[in-house]
Amino acid sequence: MKILIVDDDPNTIQMIEDSIPWNNYGIDEVYHAYQGVMGMEIVTGSHPEIIISDIEMPQMGGMKFLEKVAGEYDEMPEFIILTCHEDFSYYRTAIHYGVTEYLLKPFRQDELAAVLSKAVARILRKNREGALRRDIESREALLAANQDILIQSFLTGLFSMGITGERSYLRHVVQDRRIPFDVDVSYYLLYVGTAIDASSKKNISESEYYFIFGNIASEVLSDRVNYPALVRHTLRPYYLLVLAIPENSITQDELVRRCNHLGDTARQYLDVNLTCLIADHCRVEKFGEIAGQMDEAYLQKGTLQAETLFLHDEIERIQSHEVILDQDKIAKLIRDRKSTELILNIREVMKEMREASLMDHPHMLVLQNDLAQVFYSYLYQNHIQAYQVFQDEISRKLMETAPYSVAGMIRFVSYLYDSTIHQIDQIRQSDTVVEKARKFIEHHYREKIGREEIAASVYLAPNYLSKIFRERTGYSLREYINQCRVEEAKHQMSITNRTLTDIAMDVGFDNIPYFSTVFKKLTGMTPASWRTKVHE
Repeated sequence: MKILIVDDDPNTIQMIEDSIPWNNYGIDEVYHAYQGVMGMEIVTGSHPEIIISDIEMPQMGGMKFLEKVAGEYDEMPEFIILTCHEDFSYYRTAIHYGVTEYLLKPFRQDELAAVLSKAVARILRKNREGALRRDIESREALLAANQDILIQSFLTGLFSMGITGERSYLRHVVQDRRIPFDVDVSYYLLYVGTAIDASSKKNISESEYYFIFGNIASEVLSDRVNYPALVRHTLRPYYLLVLAIPENSITQDELVRRCNHLGDTARQYLDVNLTCLIADHCRVEKFGEIAGQMDEAYLQKGTLQAETLFLHDEIERIQSHEVILDQDKIAKLIRDRKSTELILNIREVMKEMREASLMDHPHMLVLQNDLAQVFYSYLYQNHIQAYQVFQDEISRKLMETAPYSVAGMIRFVSYLYDSTIHQIDQIRQSDTVVEKARKFIEHHYREKIGREEIAASVYLAPNYLSKIFRERTGYSLREYINQCRVEEAKHQMSITNRTLTDIAMDVGFDNIPYFSTVFKKLTGMTPASWRTKVHE
C-alpha cells in the first residue's frame, strides 16, 4: 500500500513520517510533496491509495489538488484533509469528491493513527469486496489482515495510555470501531525481549529482525504464525514484543513452558538470549499501568539472560534491593568533570554497601543500573542517543562483569565517564559532527536513509542533528541527500547511456516521478532535458 503526504510545511511532513509505524498499517511506500503540483506528479506516476493533504498551499491549493486527483482515478483514493481552521467551509466540496476524514491542526499522534486506521480499514474493505467476487479465500485473508491491524492499533493505544477509560468505555470503543477483541475477559500480559544489537549480529534491518522474531514468538506462544494480539515495542536498548493472551485460553504453567521453549528456539535460530516477563492476569483497563511497570522492570534488568520471570517477583526484587545513591551528586561530578572524586564517591557507596551486607549480585546490579541512568540522562540532556554510544563490544563486556566486583564496577564507571565526556566534546565541536554526518550521507545516499540513520551514525537525537546541520550547511538532511543523488545522476547521465529509470534507482530514488520532481527543483530542468542539453 502507498501513501502520499502533501503539505508546504516540511515539519508537518517530517512529523507524520516519523510518528507512524507504517508497516503496522500495511503501508510500504511513503511519498511526500511540498505543494499540489509536485503531488500530482507523484499521483500520476505512483497512484497512492491514501493521500493526506493540507488545504492552504501555494501554486495549487488543496481543493484544486483534490479536484485533479479525482480526475486521475477511476475510484477515488482515501483522501484525508489537514486544515488549521475549525470552520471548515470546504467540507461540502470535499464530500462531493469522496473525502470522509479531516484533521484539525495541530493534531495528536493518536488522532492521526485513528484516522489512518479507518482509511486502511476502508481500503481493505473495498479490496475485500472486490476479491469476494473473484475468490472467497482472498476475501477471508483481507478480513483477517484488517482485524489484526485493528486489534494491534487498539492494543498499542492501551499500552501507551493513548486509549484510557473504564471497561464500559473500552467496550464502546471496540464495538464502535468493530475491533474483534474481548474487553470482558482477563489477559496475561507478556513481554518478550532481546538486546537491540541482536539484529546487527545477524546483519539484518530492524524491521526484518522484528518480522523473524515476531513470527517465531507468535508460533511458539500461540500456535499461530500471526497472532493478532501482538505488538512491537522498542524500549531502548531492547527489542520487545508485547502479547495479550486470554487467561481462559492457557494455564500459567503452560505459558511458562512455552516461554522456556521460545528461549530455546531463539538461541537455536537467532543465537540470542530472550527474557520473558509475565504479568499476573489483569483486565484491559489496567493494560497501560501494567505496561509501565513492565517497562521499568525491563530497564532494571541490565544484561538480558535466557529466563522467564514474573512481574510481581521483579517489583519485589526492585523494591527490596534499593541502593542509596545520591544521583544528583554523581551528575554534578560528571558535569564538573571531576573523575577522581566520582570514583572515590562510588567506592564509598560500595564500602557502605559492604558494611550493610549488600554486596551481593542483585544490589550491585541495582547500583550499576542507577549509575548508568545518570550517565544516560546527562547524554540525553545533550541530545546524544546514549544507547548508540554504548553498543560496542567493550561496553557489553564491562556491563556484564560490573556487578560481580568492586574493580569491575570501577572499570565500568570509568569507561562510561570517558565515553560520555568524549561524546560531549565531539558535540560541542558541532562542525566536526556535521562533517561526519555529511560524509555518512555521501557514502550512503544510494541506500534508504533518513534522519534516524544519519543521527544514529553520530549518536545524536534526530531533531538536534537536523537543527545544527541546517545551521551549518543551509540544507536540511533530506535536501542534502537529494543533492548528492542528483549530482551522481547528472554524472551518470553525462557519461553513460543508461535509462533514466535505472539511474534513478541506482542513486537512491524509489520512483521516476519523484526523481524528476527533485531533479527539476535543483536544476530547473527535467532529467531528459538536462541529458539532451549536455549531449548537444
